[in-house]
Amino acid sequence: MFGVSADYRAAVRDWLAQQDVPSLVSRGMYASTVYGWAVLDGGITEIHRYGWASLPSEVRVVGWQTLRLLIDQLVLMGPTRVLPGEVFIATAELRRRHAGQAARDEAAQRRAELLASCVDGTTMRAGTWRPPRRSTSAGTS
Repeated sequence: MFGVSADYRAAVRDWLAQQDVPSLVSRGMYASTVYGWAVLDGGITEIHRYGWASLPSEVRVVGWQTLRLLIDQLVLMGPTRVLPGEVFIATAELRRRHAGQAARDEAAQRRAELLASCVDGTTMRAGTWRPPRRSTSAGTS
């Protein structure tokens, strides 16, 4: 999870307004308003805090691929090497994936719903959780 500097929040919002990605807003009486946009491996969320929500009001980027795509699209200076825990994917491939139909499929819609429900650090991290892949060992039957 990466916080977006106040200097860049408007640019992120403008970029999101031009994207065809699943999004959702969660509002409730006496509760924080949370916006969620599904982008690649995670998404972007904006929280307008109300009451005792544990996360402050701000814009956050969830997911390595989302972060790298956003850096590319906004023409920002980003890390020049792979960060700990990140799997390298070329920028051109991230753009292709973002433009593809999978960016708007049912799983992406569920991710937007999940991101729009995130009001604390635990639920925010769950926005990018995926079950582990089954190993296909050659020696098993």
